[in-house]
Amino acid sequence: MSYDVSDDKRRRKVEKIVSERGVRIQYSCFYCPVDRKAILNLLIRLMKIIDKTKDSVIAVSLSKDWEKLTIGTLRNPVVSPRNERRVI
Repeated sequence: MSYDVSDDKRRRKVEKIVSERGVRIQYSCFYCPVDRKAILNLLIRLMKIIDKTKDSVIAVSLSKDWEKLTIGTLRNPVVSPRNERRVI
């Protein structure tokens, strides 16, 4: 799940809610290993906080055998079901 929230106060609220179910992997990007129902519940909660004319939240569903390719160092490493490969 990733978000772009323009206001600091709203951003902190979004971060708090998403961090309940996810692991931060970038500043505004979280890995949330939860089912579709849990993601929908998160999105419903976030809809009440964000300004839909200025902010955005995106949740991307990963397949069961997703693969992670990285460049550099992740803030909080997330283990993928397949072998992890560092690109550089």
